[in-house]
Amino acid sequence: MVYHGPHHSPNQLEKKLSGGLVFEKLVPFINVFLGILVIFLIFRRVIEFLGKNRNRGQMGLAIPAHWRTTEGQIIASSVEKIVHNKKNNNDEDLYFPLITYEYTIDDHCYTGKQAVGKPENIMEKPRHVLTHYQTGSEVLVYYDPQKPSLSRFSME
Repeated sequence: MVYHGPHHSPNQLEKKLSGGLVFEKLVPFINVFLGILVIFLIFRRVIEFLGKNRNRGQMGLAIPAHWRTTEGQIIASSVEKIVHNKKNNNDEDLYFPLITYEYTIDDHCYTGKQAVGKPENIMEKPRHVLTHYQTGSEVLVYYDPQKPSLSRFSME
């Protein structure tokens, strides 16, 4: 007697084939789920990275670990103009937002200036950035205890 493999009734064979078809129908949903999962994991890593780098000034420069903090206040804001020389020797005006703030250490008042945002070739963008830095607003000032005139501020 020759063995020809398991014998399946037509109903059993149909069930096996339809199970494969169901899987094929699920493939697009599985792909979408995996895509969303990958996006979520990337987003989570970005959030973790930003959380680890919170101890930075507005321009993204690392604040030395030995610096101390104190409260300060924004006393002025302005859009400053710089001239940028292009390679073809044409001058292009660039504008950046600048914040002036003050803080007190050991009864001595210090004034600091800090650029916020990046230089732009039109004034509207830096002006818009300044709307987030109102005169009179409190800021957290990081300063060097060895030389308190060295400082950076943060809006945190």
